Amino acid sequence: MEETNARVIAEVEGAFQRYETALVAGYTTGMAELFWTSPDVSRFGAGDYLVGVEELAAFGEKRGPLASARELDDTRIVAFGGNAAVVDVRAVHGSIAHRRWLLQFCRVSRHGPHLVSEAVLGSGTFEGMSHENDSVSALPFESTPT
Repeated sequence: MEETNARVIAEVEGAFQRYETALVAGYTTGMAELFWTSPDVSRFGAGDYLVGVEELAAFGEKRGPLASARELDDTRIVAFGGNAAVVDVRAVHGSIAHRRWLLQFCRVSRHGPHLVSEAVLGSGTFEGMSHENDSVSALPFESTPT
């Protein structure tokens, strides 16, 4: 499988930039256009787990624009074949809140890549994913039998 498909990476980078612009501005129509219109699309955030395009749309309407400026850095895009890619980026909110943001894009129609899954991980001072107030680590995980 080809992991460096330049065409897919360029398409996903464009879709990611459109999504980021819409997210910061609170432009819900722009965000909705990029999500896969499926009951299986998902978003895992810092206090929410949403499944299905209806839940995502309701969240976007309720949320509005971002309250504070942020910078994105350490952005990585890896393509898997000609139809899928993962975006891994760090969002920095001022000097105190840093989060990893993972977005999975797939070509689900001839209209380019769509966001099929999004996860926001971590909060607070970001030092390797061990945070005292990290909502991710506070979730109850069931032990897996060995």
